[in-house]
Amino acid sequence: MDDALIAAAKRLGVPTHASAGPGTPPQGANIWASWPRPRIDIAHDALDELIELDHTAGVVPAGHSHRWRAYAAGWTYEGEFVEAVAHLAQHVICGERPITARAANS
Repeated sequence: MDDALIAAAKRLGVPTHASAGPGTPPQGANIWASWPRPRIDIAHDALDELIELDHTAGVVPAGHSHRWRAYAAGWTYEGEFVEAVAHLAQHVICGERPITARAANS
């Protein structure tokens, strides 16, 4: 199964990897290095894109240590920040509630 955050980031156009090298390589040339971006950075960038797509969407602290509440028009989900953003992305992009979500309004 694909990682929900990475899948959402790709659909939203959020970069999932960073790279270094001498600039844009010619066809077939390699860059010096490529590495995954930190998941928290991907989640923050994805959240910015999601809020642009759905102005009712957001993520706020849930009142518990390391728990966040993702929400959008009549839908909520509680979990760790990256997980909450991933589920919010699935809800906003696909218009569906994730099957594995432990939704706060269940």
